[in-house]
Amino acid sequence: MSEQTRPLGDPRASVPSRLVHHPKWIAALGVALMAMGAAAIIVPLLTRLGIELLSGWLLILSGVVHGWSLFSMRRLWRISGSAMLAILSLVVGILILFNPREGLLTFALILGAYFLAAGVTKVFAAFQDEHASQRGWGIVSGTVSLIIAGLILWRSPDIAAWAFGLLLGIDLLMTGLSRIALYVAIRA
Repeated sequence: MSEQTRPLGDPRASVPSRLVHHPKWIAALGVALMAMGAAAIIVPLLTRLGIELLSGWLLILSGVVHGWSLFSMRRLWRISGSAMLAILSLVVGILILFNPREGLLTFALILGAYFLAAGVTKVFAAFQDEHASQRGWGIVSGTVSLIIAGLILWRSPDIAAWAFGLLLGIDLLMTGLSRIALYVAIRA
């Protein structure tokens, strides 16, 4: 069944046909993002430098994963949203890696801007999704990113170094969970 002939209520209607025929890739993406999120939550007891470097590498890996997913997309809004997240993740990750000693405030502002842009992108993409159940998960994931951005940008000088790894981990876990929910909806 092609993308154009699927009923509008079918969760597969908003998923690229390549992924519908290979939904395990969606599950693998969700599991990978959740594993990265768990790593970011477990590791924040290291020094601030370690957290910054780990966050930088996790963002670069996230950018690569988002960039890789572009090859299976066909709708312009999905491509542009994933491209923005891929570029944003790569740029912020590289900035963090090459400037780890610039201070916690700079790190907070960069990471806060990342969560703000990621949250807006996720919510926008969710409203473009035709399937109501996937829209809800996308809105939840984007809202969590926006709340994290608000926490960081509002209280950045007061947030301890460990909080960044925790907040990044929560965001990655929510994004992974939304991908797992999509996998479950496709398999149903």
